[in-house]
Amino acid sequence: MHLLDGETSPAASAHVPTAPARWPLLGHSWPLLTRPRAFLLSLEKVGSLVRVYIGQLPMVFITDPELTRQVLHDSATFDKGGSLYEKLSELTGNGLLTSQSEPHKRQRRLVQPAFKKSSIKDYSSVMAEVAEGALRDWEDGAVVDMKAAAYHIASRIAARSMFSAEMADASKRSTRG
Repeated sequence: MHLLDGETSPAASAHVPTAPARWPLLGHSWPLLTRPRAFLLSLEKVGSLVRVYIGQLPMVFITDPELTRQVLHDSATFDKGGSLYEKLSELTGNGLLTSQSEPHKRQRRLVQPAFKKSSIKDYSSVMAEVAEGALRDWEDGAVVDMKAAAYHIASRIAARSMFSAEMADASKRSTRG
């Protein structure tokens, strides 16, 4: 699933259906916050392009894989822009998510090798190893803060996958229950 800024994208000017259950002022924020997966999966039934409002800010979600591919590869037609990307780039800088045109192409080519099939296969073994390590550290009957544990596991996987590095195990937080 891909997202376009609903204010500036060419798709926004076309007849794009709006997702159902839009609330006044909130738009679709409530279902996105309370049941994000179910809401996003429901968009496919609405159409290949679906307008969703975050508050009063319109977005266009693409649910069709081939159309997503086209958007991601045709930067001349589907260049990023608009208020959402301006706000994001102020927050995050001009990275892969927010950069446009040539800088985006250059950044994308730099990270592409990390997504080859052989690399993905290596990541799965790292993921399994890190998750198994976390499970071994948990004690029977202990209460585990799953938010902290998931963050720790994801951070270790990212560090090992992207930088071949280990992270100190500082977030083991469990209490007897």
